[in-house]
Amino acid sequence: MVASVGNPKRISTVSVDAPSVARFGGFELDLQQLELRRQGAQVHLPPQPLRILALLLSHAGRIVTREEIQRQVWASGTFVDFELGLNRCIRQIRAALDDNPDQPRFIETIPKRGYRFVAPLEKPDGGNSQGVGAMSPPAEIAAPQARSVWARWPLALIIAGGALAGFGLVVMLRPAAEKPAPRLLRVVRLTHFGRAELADSLAADENSIYFGERQGGNWGIARIAKDGGEPAAIKIPFPQPFLCDYSSRRSELLVLSDAGLMGIGDLWIVPASGGPPRRVGDVVASGATWSPDGSAIAYSYQSGVYEVNPDGSGGRKLLTLQDSMKVHWEPGSRGGTLTIVRRDPKTDSYSLWEASAGGEQLHPALDGWRPAPASQGEGEFYGRWTPDGKYLIFCSFRNGGSSIWAVPGVNRRFTKDGIRPVQLYSTSMLISPVLPSADGQRIFFVANQPARELQRFDSVRHAFVPFLSGVPGRWVSFSADGQWVAYCDPTDAFHGTVWRSRIDGSQRQQLTFSPMNALEPRWSPDGAHIAFSAQTPGRGLAIYRVSSNGGEPERIMPTNEHDTCPIWSPQGGELLFYRITSDPPALYSLDLRTRRCSMVANSQDLGAEYALSPDGRYVAAAAADGSSLLLLDLKTHRRSVLIKGRGLSFPYWSPHGEYVYVQELLGNPQEPIQRVRVSDCRVETVATAENFLRSDISGFSLTGVAPDGSPVVSLVRATADLYALDISLP
Repeated sequence: MVASVGNPKRISTVSVDAPSVARFGGFELDLQQLELRRQGAQVHLPPQPLRILALLLSHAGRIVTREEIQRQVWASGTFVDFELGLNRCIRQIRAALDDNPDQPRFIETIPKRGYRFVAPLEKPDGGNSQGVGAMSPPAEIAAPQARSVWARWPLALIIAGGALAGFGLVVMLRPAAEKPAPRLLRVVRLTHFGRAELADSLAADENSIYFGERQGGNWGIARIAKDGGEPAAIKIPFPQPFLCDYSSRRSELLVLSDAGLMGIGDLWIVPASGGPPRRVGDVVASGATWSPDGSAIAYSYQSGVYEVNPDGSGGRKLLTLQDSMKVHWEPGSRGGTLTIVRRDPKTDSYSLWEASAGGEQLHPALDGWRPAPASQGEGEFYGRWTPDGKYLIFCSFRNGGSSIWAVPGVNRRFTKDGIRPVQLYSTSMLISPVLPSADGQRIFFVANQPARELQRFDSVRHAFVPFLSGVPGRWVSFSADGQWVAYCDPTDAFHGTVWRSRIDGSQRQQLTFSPMNALEPRWSPDGAHIAFSAQTPGRGLAIYRVSSNGGEPERIMPTNEHDTCPIWSPQGGELLFYRITSDPPALYSLDLRTRRCSMVANSQDLGAEYALSPDGRYVAAAAADGSSLLLLDLKTHRRSVLIKGRGLSFPYWSPHGEYVYVQELLGNPQEPIQRVRVSDCRVETVATAENFLRSDISGFSLTGVAPDGSPVVSLVRATADLYALDISLP
């Protein structure tokens, strides 16, 4: 779902009389904010499907061809599979509208041609209007042609007498007399290898950009010329390096070693031109940054933000922040500014903060701009100032879409007095930390379009083969009779819906719908229900169950706790689950008859990735840092270590309880799936990345074990690359 910008000469206009909200069948699409709502509640839908829905609405009653959709929404120069992207977008729209393609209420498929919006549109006075002319067609925004660009906007910005109107996507309203706003000139794809790593920071010197890369279970650091080309790996003499920052004054990188699944590691200084690395005292960090003059280092770790000299001496605490994730030290007066990413542990959402270099004047960087995010993975993050200190550049992830924004600085601080961020770029991809260039004319970032596919290991062919026809999916669960399967179809990296089907893929049915974000489905022993954890707008994770035949999901415990990963007891009378808000986090058991809830003894800090043995006697759990696979005896409450490793994740029991399957995610590019015999802890490798019949994958995760004992995996296609925005910042 990636495209080049359209022809700059094709610019259309929109009638100022066109409505700003389209209403149909209990839904309404806000054409200014491009938000879909159902009975007042926002319905989650990524930006690309929203644009397609807007296009179909604008031509209600007539066929919109696939070619027209490509031209209006993707345009020319598409460099990924348009057909795959369009099919996925239509599927997401139907899921959001609860529309059945076999008996469509809203969107009708015209085979080999396109789609038609068939529902009546409501007039502003409450009446109905059907067919062409019910709304004005969307406009297009002019933009320069680029060789390979991430997204284009098919809807236009209309300024009429200082008021906003029309059917289109609104980017920013600006009086003509004001100073020109920041704007995007073009988007350039700098790499084409698909293995860039989103988690690492970006850094640059005069000639090169430094970024993280991933090959299976191995992480590394690479550099590339600023104008693109072939990435070159940097030799780092310790495992799993994580790039934090680069000092142009010192020509040295800050790197975490062996950061692992938790993103925490020892802090090292690595000369960019080669030479032995140096450990920064005994510092352990989750993120680090050079001071502008290279004389000090600020880093984040657990309880706050700290400062230390490059040799490890002079350490002091600057801020007490239990939720700090990343930190960057920007130049400026009085020592500069610290920009800090904070994570809300209850909702797993993010916000951007600032403080002085000494840790004083801590404040939200974007106070009053948008409501606080309440959904997993959403929020604002990765703030970086341009070198001249005029603009704060940051990322936002909301409603399944990523965007890059610029906000003018006032004395290097954002204020609410008439100053609003300007959107430079938006995409359905995930975006990494942004990095403004030294001249302020470019913004570098890594972008990834998550593309998953279910596959099953065939022990006869010794290869992974498509499962359920290769549908995108995660968290596969099989019914007790082995005839049915439930899984999550991810709409993006943080949102998903629960589906069930026969094991051959037939009788497929969607069980949950947006805006509910569902994950981790599990069949009940009698096959009547599926339990899962989910987030809904304004709430944290909670445990739900839904009939396997469909219906309204039931929230099992109406509490303010945050619970995940439900697993049924063998008899079906209890549910185990993992309570994130417990101190420390632990496993809990819920009696479904009495609704009484109690903590499982000695289960503290087991880790949220766990599995219950078929007889209900044991829990196998991966330690939170992936260093071991633990076994908890629920009868004696004793814990033991089955195996040790690095990056152990995704435990699943074999159907008869003899083995525990687990995957080693770190330190081995093959990411082996192993099974451990519980009776004697004997370990054998079942499958690795070498067993895939395709080469375009960046990784895969164990996501279930079939009734015949074969591992089921969710593979991830290699689509993460380095991009640059050419921009104008007046």
